[in-house]
Amino acid sequence: MNLRAAFAFPLLAKELTERAARPRTYWMRILGGTLLFLAFWSDNRWLLREAIDSPASILGAGERMFESLTWMLLAGIYAFVPAMLCGAVTQEKERDSLALLLLTELRPWQIVVQKYIAGLVPALSLLLLAMPLGAVAYAYGGFTARSLAFTLLILVLATLQIAALALWCSCRFRTTVAAFLGTYALAALLVLVPALPVILEDALNKHWFPVRVEWWFFAHVPPAVLDTARAHTLGPLAIAATTLLFLFLAARDLPRRAFLPARPWLREFFGRIDRFMARVNRCVGSIAFRRKAGSLPLGEPVLWRETRARALARPEYLVRLLLAVEIPTLIAASLMSTPSFGRQLFELSLLGAIAGIVAVLVLSVTAANAFVTERVNQTLDVLLTTPLTGRDIVRQKARALRPLTWVLAVPLITIFGLEGWIEEITPWTGYAETLGLRTPSETWLQYIIGSALTVAICLPLVGWLSLWIGLWCRTRLRAIVTTLVVILAWSFGPFMLLEALDIDLVRRSAERWLWLASPLTYPSSNELGELRQFGDNAWVPLVVNFALYGGALWLIRRHCLWKADAYLRR
Repeated sequence: MNLRAAFAFPLLAKELTERAARPRTYWMRILGGTLLFLAFWSDNRWLLREAIDSPASILGAGERMFESLTWMLLAGIYAFVPAMLCGAVTQEKERDSLALLLLTELRPWQIVVQKYIAGLVPALSLLLLAMPLGAVAYAYGGFTARSLAFTLLILVLATLQIAALALWCSCRFRTTVAAFLGTYALAALLVLVPALPVILEDALNKHWFPVRVEWWFFAHVPPAVLDTARAHTLGPLAIAATTLLFLFLAARDLPRRAFLPARPWLREFFGRIDRFMARVNRCVGSIAFRRKAGSLPLGEPVLWRETRARALARPEYLVRLLLAVEIPTLIAASLMSTPSFGRQLFELSLLGAIAGIVAVLVLSVTAANAFVTERVNQTLDVLLTTPLTGRDIVRQKARALRPLTWVLAVPLITIFGLEGWIEEITPWTGYAETLGLRTPSETWLQYIIGSALTVAICLPLVGWLSLWIGLWCRTRLRAIVTTLVVILAWSFGPFMLLEALDIDLVRRSAERWLWLASPLTYPSSNELGELRQFGDNAWVPLVVNFALYGGALWLIRRHCLWKADAYLRR
């Protein structure tokens, strides 16, 4: 009887049964497989077409196909697996069902393992969908079976690692949003902190470590293992060790943090700074620069409530957060603009891309959960009993996101402004000039205006789009996953579709303007100096692009306000 109970796995059976009963489980797999096959065909379409006419002519090209498939799978793993696992335990906390789960005979480590396996089933199904594509690449040759097996091993280990990290964050944090953002934050620290000695060695032009030792700092990072040493055994062992560590931490934190009250740690941290500064201020005469505002709402009660319920909505806290983000950004941008780094445009463009991804991620998750949090906390019905119209509620919720949008926009403006200024005052023979892509019309002013409009329009567009998705989603996990899928599809879907239709930017045809259907086209073309592919005047694509996305922002905002009562089910 004890042996039978040991292999019963009741929680795993419950999780898999619930997933199997949801239609969206199968729709997500169909969508994921379709996107993967389209991306593979789009990236290798010329080779596949040539194979139809002359199969023998591309023998050995399978290595390129397999490499592109590998990086597509890694991108999918790091984009979607955290969203699948970050709500495994936090949803139990939000539904107040974790206490009932802990009252069962299951031990914490059993709960963690069964939740982990249940979350891995849809995550590993992505690798199963890729097996036919791997077989196609292997049929054309160019790599060995050992390389195929090693790559598959690293992909599985990468899935296990990021899933374990997401599950640990789900056990440690109280909400799904915090667990989702915490997963990416800890993943970034997991890469940057061990790699800091190598980064400093490169920045200071020193030789502290032998070349064969430097990659040890990246041995726990699956993409680095694939790119650096495919046959080394240290990489898989390091990845497996970090996975076991995350699972151990998840089993330890599950009972310890199951019933902890909500602690606004950011507000407590800023509160301690306020109390310290108040004591210092009393010593110098209690200097005040403005009167303290009233504590009651005047005309916008929802906005007033938001600014007091969330630390990231209070102006004084946002100013401090802005300084905490802006100062490192200035330091990093200044270091990357020195001659010791070289290729100034590339380094600053990469920094701007990373900052843009972080800004979109934070803003989309926060906006998508603006109304989902009210539903989960069962406060939406109370909010709907007020005499406010649905339009006013949505408008004030969106306005509460405006200060966070400004905080995320300032570092981006700093990076792009510094890059434009450097290119204006420094003789530059970089990527764009080497290829002859720059034209006289692509001036410093055009670059700055294009970058500023990208930030000024695209960030609010992401905010309103995520808010729109959150209006009709009922759970945090669904809101997060749906928002990410829509943003990724809008960003990369037009590229795959246009490449499938053989519409490129090289030929001066009217169809080339369809490339502006992706919000990534203009920023990337502006960075690389490729705007002349749209015409001789670089101002024309600027006007067309931002008229298009400005109109999309207006339409989405108008639709959300117009249909607010219907979305709120009033």
